[in-house]
Amino acid sequence: MDKKLSKLERIRNFPDKTRTALAYLDEPVLITDSEGILVYLNPKAEETFGLELRLSVGRDLSELLPDAIAENLHKGIKQIQRTQKSLKFFIMDISPRYQAHLNPILEKGKLSGVII
Repeated sequence: MDKKLSKLERIRNFPDKTRTALAYLDEPVLITDSEGILVYLNPKAEETFGLELRLSVGRDLSELLPDAIAENLHKGIKQIQRTQKSLKFFIMDISPRYQAHLNPILEKGKLSGVII
């Protein structure tokens, strides 16, 4: 794999082993850039949120997810932009409630994306 590719570019071009591993997770996984634009989602996320990978990549979370979820995730992304630290929280104002885990993708000390 080309070392000059950014981490997000490498995510977009996951090897088959990584895609297979993410496909078998029983939890939805979303990966965004540092602003909340979707870069990747696994099959469980497609099922959970009624999305299709090919139609969703490149779009803002607010265009794809229910308002309560998107708003809370954007707040979390903004917090990660400030702190560059992982966080988790419950999205309480929906049913069923979701627990979100947000983890920064850092490149050379700068936030380049978020794993949700």
